[in-house]
Order: sequence, then C-alpha cells, then structure tokens
Amino acid sequence: MNEGILKCAGMAILRFVILMLIAAFMVNSAIAAEKPICSVVVESREKDRDFVVTFAHPFKKGDVEKTVVLKVGDEDIGAQVDVKRRYADASVKHAIISAPIRQVQPDKPLKLDIYPTNEKKLTDPVIQDFPKGFSAEVVFRFPDDSIRRANALEFYNKAVSGIERFRLVKWLEGPLASEVQLMGPAYGANGDLDPDLLVIFGLRLFKGGKSVRVEVTVESPWVDVPGNVPYDITAFLGGKEVMSQKQIGYWHHRMPYWLKGKDRSLGHFAHARWRKIYWWGKKPPETHIRYELPYLVSTLLIPPYDTELTISSEQLERSLKSWEQSPRGVLENGIIMAYFPTTGGREDLGPYPTWTTRYLFSQDNRAWKMVLGTGDLAGSFPVHIRDRKTGRIFSIDEHPGFSLNPRGTLEKIPLRPAPDRPYILPGTSPYQVDNAHQPSLAFIPYLLTGDYYYLEEMYFWANWCMLIQNAAYRQKEKGLIAPDQTRGEAWALRQLVDAAKIAPDEHHEKKYFDSKVESNLKYYCIFIDGPDATPLGTYTLGASDAYVRGRSAQERQKWVTLAPWQQNFLAWSLDHAFRAGYTTAAKPRDYFTRLQVGVLTHPNVYDIRYAASYFLVIGERVAGDKQYYTTWKELFEKSFRVVSPDTKPGLGGLDYGSSYAYIGRAVLLNGVRNKVPNSREALKVLESNLPNRLKVLSGDPTWAFTP
Repeated sequence: MNEGILKCAGMAILRFVILMLIAAFMVNSAIAAEKPICSVVVESREKDRDFVVTFAHPFKKGDVEKTVVLKVGDEDIGAQVDVKRRYADASVKHAIISAPIRQVQPDKPLKLDIYPTNEKKLTDPVIQDFPKGFSAEVVFRFPDDSIRRANALEFYNKAVSGIERFRLVKWLEGPLASEVQLMGPAYGANGDLDPDLLVIFGLRLFKGGKSVRVEVTVESPWVDVPGNVPYDITAFLGGKEVMSQKQIGYWHHRMPYWLKGKDRSLGHFAHARWRKIYWWGKKPPETHIRYELPYLVSTLLIPPYDTELTISSEQLERSLKSWEQSPRGVLENGIIMAYFPTTGGREDLGPYPTWTTRYLFSQDNRAWKMVLGTGDLAGSFPVHIRDRKTGRIFSIDEHPGFSLNPRGTLEKIPLRPAPDRPYILPGTSPYQVDNAHQPSLAFIPYLLTGDYYYLEEMYFWANWCMLIQNAAYRQKEKGLIAPDQTRGEAWALRQLVDAAKIAPDEHHEKKYFDSKVESNLKYYCIFIDGPDATPLGTYTLGASDAYVRGRSAQERQKWVTLAPWQQNFLAWSLDHAFRAGYTTAAKPRDYFTRLQVGVLTHPNVYDIRYAASYFLVIGERVAGDKQYYTTWKELFEKSFRVVSPDTKPGLGGLDYGSSYAYIGRAVLLNGVRNKVPNSREALKVLESNLPNRLKVLSGDPTWAFTP
C-alpha cells in the first residue's frame, strides 16, 4: 500500500518536473523569439528632425517567416516593409524597409533592432496622388534645334491610360513611402515620340507629401539604335531648373586609341545610360546606415568575408582620394577601368571590387558613396539593351539566335533607319567591355538600397554576358558563357548567379536568369564526367596556346596551356553559386579546386614554390590529338623544366592581397569548408609561406575570406 502511494507520488513529481521543464523551455523559446535577428545603425548629420529613411536588407533563410518590425529599445517604430524576394520555403530573403526616424542626434547614432513577426499590418498607401505643386520635366535640344520633352506627370497619365511605349512599375507601396518607375520616350510639340532615347522617372513619395525623391534616368537602350545621339539637356523640378548641360557625351579626357583623331563630341553613347537624383520639397537629412557584416555574411548572399579583419585606414583614404579625383560626370567612368582588357592589378576586379570590400569591412559613409557612385556610373558602359516590344532586357529566350558578335549571330537585326536624325553620330564609345575583366558594380548597391536602377543594372550586365557570346556556341537560349577565357566564364557566372538569386519574385528575370545558371552548371557537370576531365582537376576546355604565344609555330601547335589563377576564379564562382542555393555547382567546384590542392600537396614531384604560377602546361598535341597530363610530376616537369625552365621559383606577390597566392588561398578556404580532400593540408602549406597575411589582407581585402 505504502509502495503504491510512493509510486503514485513519484509519478506525480515526475510529471510536475516534466511540465516545469516544458514550461521553462517554452519561456526560453519565447525569450529567444524576442531577440532581434540583427540590427542596423542610423547616422545623421542633422538633429531634431523627423524623417523617413529607406534602405534594403537581406535575411538568412528561415529567419523571417512573414515580415519584420523595427524597434528602438522596446518601441515598435512602425516601419514599412516591402518584401521583394522570398526563399523556396517562403521565408523572406530580401526586403526594402522604410523607417520613420525621430530626433536622431549627430553625435548619437540610432540603433534599430530588427525582429521577425507574423503580424503584417494592412494599411493604405500614403500617397493616392502627387503633391500639389509637384512637377518634374526634362527638355532635350537636338543639333537641328528641335526640342522634345519628358514630363513625369504626363508619363504617369499616359502609362495608366495604357498608351503604347509608356510604362509604369509600382515599386514601393505603404503608409510611409510609395514609389513608381515611369518609362517612356520624350515627345515633341506635335506629339512625335523620340525613336532612340528612353526617359525614366523614379518618383519616391513620402508620408506627409512634403518630399519627393526624383530619379531622372536617360537611356539609349534599343538593340537597333542607329548610333550616338547628341543633345543638350535641361531638367526642372517644380518649375525650377536643377540641371543644365550642353553636349551630352562630350569627351573631356584622353581619347582611347580607337577614337584618336575623332571629334570629341561623341553624343549619348549607344546602349549607355545615366541618372541623377534630385529632391522636390523638403529634402530629408543625409543619413548613413551601418549593417552588421557577420549577419550579412550569414545570409550566404555575399562571400564568407573574415569579419574579424580590420582594414587599413591608410588604404581606405587612398581609395577615397582616387575616387574624388576621378571623372564622375554624365557618362563618365569614375574609377572603373575604361578599357576592360587592361592588364595588371586593378581594384575593379575580383569577386567584388576592392572598394566595395573596403566599404563592407569599414561601413564607412564615404566608402559607401563611392560604391553607389560607381554603381551609377556603371550605366556609362555599352551593355544596356532592351527589347522595344517589352521594354525589358533583350531576352535570348525570345531571340535565341541573336548575338552582339556580328560574326556569331544567327538573327540579324538591322539598325533603325534614321533619315529623321541626320545629325546622328557613329555608334562609338570611349569604353570597351568584355567578360574576362568584368567587375560587379550593381549587386551590392541593390542588395543594400533596393534601388530599381541598380536592379536593372544587374540585369543588363548579366544579360550582356550572354548576348556577346556566339549564338551557336552559347547554344542559343541556353545562354552558355563558354567557351571563353576561363576568367570570362568565372565573372559571367557570378553576374548570372547574382541576378538570379536576388531578382524580385514577381519579375520575369528571376526565372530567366535562374534557367541560365542551371544551363551553365549542367555544362560544367557534363565536362567533369566526360573524357576531357583529368585526375589533376585541370579545365582542359579552358586551355589554349595563349601562354606560349611569341614562340615558334611548332611550340604553339604543340603545347596546351592553362592559367591556374583563372581556373581559381571559376572555382570561386562555382562556390558562389553553391552558396546561392545551386547545389549542382558542388561537383565542378570540387573538381576545379583539386588543381590548387594538388600543387601544394605533392612536394616530392611538384615544387610548392611554383604553386601559384602564371601558367601551366597541361598537355600536348601528339599526331593531331591532345593528350592531357595525368600526374603531378608530369605537370611540373613539362611546365617548369621543359617549356619554361627560366621561370623563377617563388609564390610571388606575397605583399599583395589580390595576388595569385591569395586567390589560391581563397579557393582552399572554400575547399576546407566543403571538405574537399587534402584542402586543409594544402591551406596549411600555403599559409606557412604567406608572411604578414593579416597586414596584406588589411591593405587589400578583396579575397579576405574564412572557411
């Protein structure tokens, strides 16, 4: 009897303990749910002013099921959240946030904590109509003294009325901020529409109707544009002149060699665009948003930067000085290289430009302005091509046979006849673009601002990477970026991946770029399982005689060479695709990583002092057939004892963070994270030969990654 009572009492106590543990767990879970997933800091130079600041933020998969709220301490400040992209599990990936800021002090930055919430507030848009007295207009004067105008309110009325060639895109909509993008041609007094130029007004209206952010973008985007368009321009806001410039496209600087002797009045370059931002009404205070770099990295949308690294303030100041001294006017290029094939060390090359990585590490306001400025000037380059019928980028799904390569196109599109514009100029540009040296200029600006201009910049550049390829070689609508220089494939793949992973859910381009990434990854998977793959992990399809040029015809015909650092670019881009959710990138990534691992882990047959070389001989032609090397000994002996015995040992560039050795290190870090065999051993060997590593990466953080 007593035993039964004790047993019952014991069971009761056990149940009580279990219930208490469950309750404690639930309490702890509730507490955990009340913790912010991340924070941003708002800095302002003015005080005692209420305003709305708009910025964008990416989120880690699963962190935000529905939407977010922003709090100062325990107070919900009532932010507006426009979700632009969700993950496959429907959690939020990318959102544009408009936050009301009250009485921020210049010497006291305001911390905004971001919390997930499932309580989405349903409110009407703040703006039902444009504020009284608002107007925005640009006036074009052409060499024949004809005048055409583009008026934002008239664009709006034409677009909502469904008039052809006028379009409206709703971008933000909520209680704090509304934004529309209005697109159309300028028009003359008799209603004639400009055949070559496209004008875009981006109008962002804020609560209270006292402020309107006005973007003015002018493009020459049509695939059949007959040449460069010269014009003078004047812009007005509320009837007041805010811009006046004669001879758009006049080149004030040193003429490139292909334009020497030409008239400096080039006009608006074909397939280029420019933008300016103005404020109507009360301009809000200048603000700066500081992000948590570790959280940004955790989203997998940016590379795995070493967030413990402190960058060199001296190098940052030097970079800022270069920007301040660079040409930053309409259709100029700032610090972006004008002639992409230029060789040597450059800050615009790498996973992301060096100036962008310096901003990410420092969160410096001046560096951020440089990132945005180069994003704006990305429009100057001749890569902006739209379809007249759709107004969107020129799709290779709809034009599978078209190529910008005149010898590689299966669909010829003649230039528009232009007897109406006898003053049209030849379609020349002071810039030359290629895939092999293509920087990423718009992804980070769009990721952190949500500006529609930067979104379309991403689309244009990624699409150009395919349009420039021979239509047959790219397999028409599949959009293959090979064959090309290996580095060209690497950077083009990065552009496609970035566009695909962040394009808004409702945009046609999301599916479009996603399919092109998948096609290219399939291409690499077929290669590594095919007869041209080797045990050494060499990219034989990317090999050529490029590194024996200047030698005898017999040598050029005999040796097959490869730039291992370019292959490392491709290995990095494949891991970049994997981090973006493309799991099929894993196998080719690991295959290409094998080469960098191998040259560091076979010291008996491959001297590690040559493990970051400029080129390798990976095979030879025998009786007309290519035979690729399959042993590390053969690879080393042929490269540095037969073909190039005068190559000096040494990893080289050890004081330069974008050198071949540091690029190799980044690939090995990926290998360690992804458990590629012997990657850790190879990394240890390489890092033992990189003196002052932290100091070097502090000066140049382009490849400053962690496993």
